[in-house]
Amino acid sequence: HSYACQTWEYECAWKHVRAGGIIASDDVGWSDTTPDNPHHAWDNFLARHGLTGSDLKIKNACWVRKP
Repeated sequence: HSYACQTWEYECAWKHVRAGGIIASDDVGWSDTTPDNPHHAWDNFLARHGLTGSDLKIKNACWVRKP
């Protein structure tokens, strides 16, 4: 669950999801060291793609629909 690994996973999946498709991620609050020190890979992914936030968030899992 490193920042680099999660970032790679999000970007790889994003390339293959069509418009209207959904990307889901669990453990968005985890980090390289502890769950109490999140690295924000999910939030940074959303920002890079101009997304305002997750469409759905339940605890440590998030979903976003590709425009």
